[in-house]
Amino acid sequence: DGKKDAQGLWACMTDAVQQLWVGGEQMTPARWPDALWNDRSVFNASRWADFWKNKPWGPFPDGTPDPIRFYDREQLVESKLDATGAIFVGVIAHMDTFAGTVVNHTAGTETFDVQLHVDRIGNSKAANSIYYLENLPAFANQKTEWAYSATEGQLWLNADEAPKDARRKVQTYALEITEAQYVTVANLTFFGTTINAHQEIDYMTWDTVGLNYPSFGRRMLGA
Repeated sequence: DGKKDAQGLWACMTDAVQQLWVGGEQMTPARWPDALWNDRSVFNASRWADFWKNKPWGPFPDGTPDPIRFYDREQLVESKLDATGAIFVGVIAHMDTFAGTVVNHTAGTETFDVQLHVDRIGNSKAANSIYYLENLPAFANQKTEWAYSATEGQLWLNADEAPKDARRKVQTYALEITEAQYVTVANLTFFGTTINAHQEIDYMTWDTVGLNYPSFGRRMLGA
């Protein structure tokens, strides 16, 4: 159950949401710049934002104990969005992907501070570095986008109508298989979950097993 808020999003209180489906279709975590799962634009590098290369950059000390300041290259300024509290996902030097939280930003400005939780960043040059932000209700300006506040337990969804068949991820593994022999998993379809099989399993057989949406991340919970 839910109702529309002032932004026109369906809103309700619920337990932790890591992945969300409506009618079997995966919804997209609210994202800026705009990109969606259903048209696969989330895989298009042109849907990421980038940084000024001639502005201060880093440093990136081991453990990243303090927030790091970044300088957006115009797009965030033009959006007039306040990104404070958003999840930051950055590809640094076209090599490694890191996530953190925007802890300070003012709408209409190019600078924003991100608290990362990274043991060590290797190549940290500004060249070829891009990023996007997610999980603020203000980013949910397209149908199928959603956001979730882990502290408030509130879910927001951009949809024409109140969802009738909404499902959220409730487990990581449906089966845990360890220290076994001659195991056959057959004629099963798993939705939003997967199988963890490890530790000395001999003669294991997989036969007609479907895995729908087995992979996920915990970013929406702040993890």
